[in-house]
Amino acid sequence: MPIETRIEAAIAQAIARGQAGQTPARLADALDYATSPGGARIRPTILMSVALACGDDRPELSDAAAAALEIMHCASLVHDDLPCFDDADLRRGKASVHRAYSDAAGGADRGCAHHHVL
Repeated sequence: MPIETRIEAAIAQAIARGQAGQTPARLADALDYATSPGGARIRPTILMSVALACGDDRPELSDAAAAALEIMHCASLVHDDLPCFDDADLRRGKASVHRAYSDAAGGADRGCAHHHVL
């Protein structure tokens, strides 16, 4: 399976797990929105390339690590776009998460205030 396919499948699986259970529907939608469509996915591609070069003897672990790395990167972009930082309207050609899901991202602004205090 090509690296790109493995990465996208791992991210989709991780997001689906995050959307399961008692996750509010609007927050579940925002999780998917923030991670797709993906950018270059360079971080998980490098991670997977290293895993393959080392034998990739635990592909489920490699897949989970690649998904976690990319999701953390996407989360950093969501925070970077918030009004207390860049106040960006667009990310990857569509409305930034806080513009599209202001109620789902609402608590993040309070986190920005905490960040500036530190």
